[in-house]
Amino acid sequence: MGDRRSAAGQRLSGWFVAFAGCLILLLSVCGEAQAWSDGMQSGGGNYGYRGARVNIDNYLPHYTAGGYVFAWAMLADPNYGAYNALAQTGWVRGSGTGGTGLYYFYEYEATIGIAGIQVQGAVPDGSSWEVSHLYTVQFDDLDTNIIRFRVDGAVLHTAYQYPPTAWTPSQGLWYGEHYNSGDYYPGDSPYPAGDSRNHRVRYWNPAEYSTGSWHLLDPHGRMHVFPSGDPNAGQSNSTANMDFHTWDTRAQ
Repeated sequence: MGDRRSAAGQRLSGWFVAFAGCLILLLSVCGEAQAWSDGMQSGGGNYGYRGARVNIDNYLPHYTAGGYVFAWAMLADPNYGAYNALAQTGWVRGSGTGGTGLYYFYEYEATIGIAGIQVQGAVPDGSSWEVSHLYTVQFDDLDTNIIRFRVDGAVLHTAYQYPPTAWTPSQGLWYGEHYNSGDYYPGDSPYPAGDSRNHRVRYWNPAEYSTGSWHLLDPHGRMHVFPSGDPNAGQSNSTANMDFHTWDTRAQ
């Protein structure tokens, strides 16, 4: 198993270093050492963050043997130490998930070693494009050692952290991601923009939780858009409300 830091400069092309060179997804996932992700992140040093959520369209992306494709919302603290602290939830499609459709997943990590992606139940309408679900990760207001992962408001999993590995989030992230060069990003757009045959995946109403309430992302705030280094990736965002799309330029 490789070091989780081996893709540090590749997963996110910003000052937020990567938290995975390999993942555990019930089985070991190490494939290629490269990882590509495309999306938005906010914060960095602001420890007022308590939650991140976003509605994400369903989509069945192409994946290779041993490959995985993700779309997620995440809380993180890139200043935690040698290994990043993170909590994320969303959907995944890929090898070893138990089927060929979409599955819910969550991940929590704050210790040396690998916590791993935990695959949950199948997304019941996963093959229905433009049907979306609300993915939320949130620290409890009263007990900050409790982290809840939700889908459409229902608790998917509850994680508990304990000193000395307990951490506080300082950043929200909303991304699509894949691990092998043969895997495709969430969404497709092989035709000219506006063509109804394109199926771009929308991440809409991304929001962060702080000071006791949810706040839609401020396009004039501390937002950073990090395009992928993959030439097949595409992304667009609305400056009005911070909704954004991801897609792959290759035909599915």
